[in-house]
Amino acid sequence: NGGAVDWKSARQSIFATSSAEAEYIAAFDASKEAIWVIKFISGLGVVPTIKEPISMHYDNTGAIAIANESGITK
Repeated sequence: NGGAVDWKSARQSIFATSSAEAEYIAAFDASKEAIWVIKFISGLGVVPTIKEPISMHYDNTGAIAIANESGITK
């Protein structure tokens, strides 16, 4: 239905050198959480296996630019 599934405010364990990098790290952590939630829900067997791609919405253009660069390994 488009509602938020998870959110949090926490200190990052990795030192970021810019706000864009900090946002990118947060987006990466959020995507790991989304994958865990999908695996958890699928593992319950209540719903069929979820095959749709995960939709992630970000509002930081710097983080999006970092994510779209080729060769990013973080």
